[in-house]
Amino acid sequence: MSIGRVPLSDAIARLLAELQQLKEGARIEFRGEDLAGSYGEAVDLTVYGSVREGVTNALRHADCSKVEILLRESSNTRTNGRLIPYSLHLSVQDDGRGISPEVTFGYGLTGMKERARALGGEMTIGPRQSGGTTLELQIPYDKASVDGDRSTEPGAAMAAAGE
Repeated sequence: MSIGRVPLSDAIARLLAELQQLKEGARIEFRGEDLAGSYGEAVDLTVYGSVREGVTNALRHADCSKVEILLRESSNTRTNGRLIPYSLHLSVQDDGRGISPEVTFGYGLTGMKERARALGGEMTIGPRQSGGTTLELQIPYDKASVDGDRSTEPGAAMAAAGE
């Protein structure tokens, strides 16, 4: 998949269809809310790679039956103590066994955190109260670099696999 040649939400939906092969019977749901086609190459690649890493980890290590991915734009959020006018917020949640607070990050999570920081954002991961794990990524973007093509229908960037 070549990021930049297709809208980010379409690239993610195709990725998730491929990742479905990692665990038969698991349900993967993706919701992109009113997303632009692109947020610039660095942001698009970071989000795409983070989705890949987060979903792969959930399917391989969490013993989950469901993974939910939400990607949306945010405005006027605080990251690392500073106000971010425009950012993308990614959430990857699973219903598996949950991640231990003492877990040591491998190369994938470490790289994801470093890429987010390099773009002025942040990545967090931790257990959910209801069970499972939540990975959150907040990445600022430059409004001038956003491709203005947007989904015209609510939920147009929804995908579900494993049905």
